[in-house]
Amino acid sequence: MFHLRRLATYCGWATLLMVTTCGAADAPRAERGSRSAPLPQLDRLPVASLDVDVRADEGPLELWRHGVGHGGVNSDPLPGRVVAGAAKLRPRLVRIFIQEFFRVYPEHGKLDWSRLDPYLDSFARTWAKVVAAITIKPKPLFPRIDATIWRPTDVSEWQRVIAAMVQRYSVDRPIVTHWEIGNETDIGENGGCPYLIPNPDDYLESIICGTSPPAGTSSGRSFAIPTSCIITGTRCRIASACSA
Repeated sequence: MFHLRRLATYCGWATLLMVTTCGAADAPRAERGSRSAPLPQLDRLPVASLDVDVRADEGPLELWRHGVGHGGVNSDPLPGRVVAGAAKLRPRLVRIFIQEFFRVYPEHGKLDWSRLDPYLDSFARTWAKVVAAITIKPKPLFPRIDATIWRPTDVSEWQRVIAAMVQRYSVDRPIVTHWEIGNETDIGENGGCPYLIPNPDDYLESIICGTSPPAGTSSGRSFAIPTSCIITGTRCRIASACSA
């Protein structure tokens, strides 16, 4: 079991010392003045004294309470040593990104799991629950490369692709316990996601579009949670749609 609280304390003191030193170094220069516009005067912050006993050991750091993220690089499965290390840490959740280089839907009516299967199998061996962000745009449904295009050419076909993915990795092979639609859709490709959806109504519709069961299906249910989309005023509608 790792005992890292002392190391965290040292790092905290080092950061505080750096901030204090930089502030002291800038003070004389501020007093001499400069040709740039003067900085706004702020109220003096309160000063408090803090005593830290670095010799005290408060117990082991419970790393299992933390989640980790991986992905956005390639379709290679986790190396064995990474699987072993992650299994020792035992994180509650591991977040991954299902991106276009997995090529799960290369043509109409054809699903290809040959790259995604070994990738997700490697995460299953870490014993963590997997949160999977769907950040793909299969060419048959999104023929034009444009981050602002979020609606597929055939909504029902898109729903069947997502339903098949959820069925495979949450039912037939219970690896993924949480699904997301997109990732940081407020900044699009800068956030590693092919979706740029600045409009809150469009964002809500994109979630419903991806999570509604396709016509003609009755088994299996998929759930989605809103991703990092910094839009105000839509939280209640999004939560209502996702819980329906």
